[in-house]
Amino acid sequence: ARWDGQGVPKGLAADELVLGARVAHVAEACEVYLRNYDSDAALEMVTSRSGSHFDPEIAAAVKPAANELFASIGDDTYEEVLAAEPVERPSLTEERLDDVLAAIGDFCDLRIPCFAGHSRRTAALADAAGEMLQVPDDQRRLLRRAAHVHDVGRIGVPATIWAKPGPLTTTERERMHLHSYYVERIFSRPEPLHRVGLLAGAHHERMDGSGYHRGTGGPMLSLPARVLGAADAYAAMLEPRAHREALEPDRAADELRREVAEGRLDAAATEAVLAAAGHSAARVRAGGPAGLTAREADVLGLLARGHANKAIARQLGIAPKTVSNHLERIYSKLGVSNRASATMRAMELGVV
Repeated sequence: ARWDGQGVPKGLAADELVLGARVAHVAEACEVYLRNYDSDAALEMVTSRSGSHFDPEIAAAVKPAANELFASIGDDTYEEVLAAEPVERPSLTEERLDDVLAAIGDFCDLRIPCFAGHSRRTAALADAAGEMLQVPDDQRRLLRRAAHVHDVGRIGVPATIWAKPGPLTTTERERMHLHSYYVERIFSRPEPLHRVGLLAGAHHERMDGSGYHRGTGGPMLSLPARVLGAADAYAAMLEPRAHREALEPDRAADELRREVAEGRLDAAATEAVLAAAGHSAARVRAGGPAGLTAREADVLGLLARGHANKAIARQLGIAPKTVSNHLERIYSKLGVSNRASATMRAMELGVV
């Protein structure tokens, strides 16, 4: 947007622009000029844009305070900026926050045409799958919010990478992987959005630890994270990409189930997503790799970290005898006979 109304949205001008936005317009342009040129160039730019791009009053305030303002570049002034804002910040209702996050996801999807609508489709699938899996209401709302913004980190990756029709180079692939890290950082503050960012940043994690950006797997992935991963994967498969055509729904379902068979996606989460998409899905208990149930995967993870049976029981809130029963079944499913072998298998499966 611009002070003179020649920006976007068209016609929004002068005091119709929120004061914080008017200040941010000047600050953002100054940062770019300081990084690429020098303070004289930054001041000349601010003067030349006064009354067109910039609010004249804010532009005029820059020059006499330039040394102090420009010296703070690079400092973490987040809390100071919030405290200095000269207008009262409205509090959003839960419903309004849902709408805002959905709008942010829509905006980011528009950057690359083939992604249009992806975040909304992912959120709808994840929400419906969460309901089928009886995810508690507060966790479902968190899941839905994270799904809406899970790909916001794409903004930090060059559009040429997303639009490349051929295979990515190793460097391009590494840069692409960073988008899940970026979304976690973008929503790291304020605190009410921190959990949204953590879950959104996990949408490419996989049960066997082969995903990114943390390489988390097994019991370390919450059920909402498993649902989000499956919903994102299915929604993406139905959409065209620069390197491939869109898949037919049945083909996409087959691909997702292959991922389950190979230990990368959670069976229960995947079947719930497919059921939400209209596929005939088998009823499967939430579980981990190698046929372990979710509880067995939890027990195995603690065992591999050196916990004794009683300590495992205390952490999981179950009886020591129940832990022993779980371990008996775990050893049988993994084809092992002792703690050391079970720990090795846990590492191979991404449980730890």
